[in-house]
Amino acid sequence: MRVVGQAFHPGKPGKILDLGCGDGSFLTAAKRRGWNVFGTELNPSELLDSTITVYETTEAAREESPFDCITMWHSLEHFPDPVVALRDLRQMLTPNGILMIAVPNANGAQARLFGRYWLAGDVPRHLQHFSEASLLETAKRNGFALKRMWHHEAEYDVFGWMQSALNMMFKEPNMLFELLTGRPVALGGRGKALQFALGALLFPLAFGATVVTTWAGSGGTLLACFRNAEK
Repeated sequence: MRVVGQAFHPGKPGKILDLGCGDGSFLTAAKRRGWNVFGTELNPSELLDSTITVYETTEAAREESPFDCITMWHSLEHFPDPVVALRDLRQMLTPNGILMIAVPNANGAQARLFGRYWLAGDVPRHLQHFSEASLLETAKRNGFALKRMWHHEAEYDVFGWMQSALNMMFKEPNMLFELLTGRPVALGGRGKALQFALGALLFPLAFGATVVTTWAGSGGTLLACFRNAEK
């Protein structure tokens, strides 16, 4: 919410749509701060706040438009055609409305170093990947002007370094991620302990790598704030 708030005048929340809202944790926080909140999610059964209106598709959410802000926290990479997606979203924004996009950085240090072991590669769930240049060009062609760009999300970038390094060490990928999210894994007690131990050892290195790559503009995540520039 702090990042979104920087795009508006303090104390002036509006109507917001979160695409791929998951359990609605972001929308729940936005609602507490006075936003009128809506979301989209293919399976909205796990919402933290059952009073939030969530649609299954972006097209269905169109009836609530226009929105002052639309957020895409790691959802754009799942769209088969991001050009069409952004074109449609612009029509759902108010004049000078805000679009927030977070995507993995396909030209960042993590992606270039780890290649097929990169956690955020996530094939085949991720249908697209963006560099900073391609994200900016895609947004510009669809009528958006950049307000601000960030080059990391701490929780994604730090863990991305840790898990990608572990993926290079073990045959089965993303084991630590699966353990932390409570998913079943084919590991015994010693295997699980090893994953946690190595993850703990990698954490300070991952934190340092995140600081350095963020400073260098080569973080594992691109977070961009765009303004609807053609209304």
